[in-house]
Amino acid sequence: MKMRRGFVSNSSSSSFVAVGFEIPIYGEEWNDFLNRNFNLGICPGMEVDQWELSDIIEQNTGLSYFDNEYWGGGVRMVGYRLAYRLDDGYEDGRMNVEKAVEKVREVSESWNFGTPIQIFWGLVSV
Repeated sequence: MKMRRGFVSNSSSSSFVAVGFEIPIYGEEWNDFLNRNFNLGICPGMEVDQWELSDIIEQNTGLSYFDNEYWGGGVRMVGYRLAYRLDDGYEDGRMNVEKAVEKVREVSESWNFGTPIQIFWGLVSV
């Protein structure tokens, strides 16, 4: 039997572990939120490019945007990556989780969604 250490990654998906909060709004309400907070100019009925949105959120908050709903996972969240694509060069290690949670809490409170901070894991498309 072959044993594997780390996370799975291939050309279409990659594993992740993150601390973050779920995004509880959808559709036009989500688009309105994005327009108010990031000045994106999204028109009613317009689709938002998930990769572009991920970049915008990361540039403005320092956190990552994960839309597993887009790929069939059922969760959209913003958070701090604790582990991601370990087989792409990351080594075993450690990090200060308190600082990660503090950053997530800061953004969560400013966005005022009222969803709890949680640990998320799964696959994302790459």
